[in-house]
Amino acid sequence: MTGPWHTAPSTIPPQPAPATPPNKKVVDSFGRPLASWPKRLAAYLIDAGPLFATFIIASFFMDNLLTSQADTLTGEVSSSWAVVAIAGLLLMFGFIFLFMVYEVICHGSERGQTIGKSVMKLQIRDTATGGRLGYPKAFLRVIIQILLGMIPLHLGMLLDGVWPLWDSQLQTLHDKAAGSVVIDLR
Repeated sequence: MTGPWHTAPSTIPPQPAPATPPNKKVVDSFGRPLASWPKRLAAYLIDAGPLFATFIIASFFMDNLLTSQADTLTGEVSSSWAVVAIAGLLLMFGFIFLFMVYEVICHGSERGQTIGKSVMKLQIRDTATGGRLGYPKAFLRVIIQILLGMIPLHLGMLLDGVWPLWDSQLQTLHDKAAGSVVIDLR
C-alpha cells in the first residue's frame, strides 16, 4: 500500500546524541564538575586586580619622579633618569615575582586555592591523581603563563586565557602543560 499517507522507512541513520548536553556540567576523570570560563576569569581578576592596581599606582609615582627630573625650561633629562628607569624595571619584576610566588604557594598547597579561587569556590587539582597539584607542577604552571605572556602583543596570554572556551576539559594551555584542572566546588 503506497500513497501520500504512507512513506517509506527513512534511510538516514539516527544521529548520536551530543557527548555533553548543554545544561550538564563537564566533569573531570574523578566525576567532579570543572570550573566554567566566566568563574575562572572572575577568580583571576580577584587575584590580579589588587596587584595590578598597586602596580599602576606605583608606576604613576615612578613616572612623576622621572618627569620631575627633567629640566622644564630646556626639556633635557638629568642624569638621574637612569636610576628611576632601573627602579621602575625592578618594580615591575618585583610584582611579577610576588605574583609568581603567591600562585605557586597557593596552587601547590593542599587547598589549591588563591584568594580569588576561594571566593569563587574553585580549586586546582592534579589531573592524574585528583589530589593536590604540588609545588613543582604549580611552578611549571606559572612559568608557562609567564612564557606565554612574553609572546608579542600578549597573543600567547590571550590564547591561553580563551583556550578553555573550546577545550573538552576546560583547561588552559598552562593547565595542560602542568597536568592540572580547575574544579568547581559548588
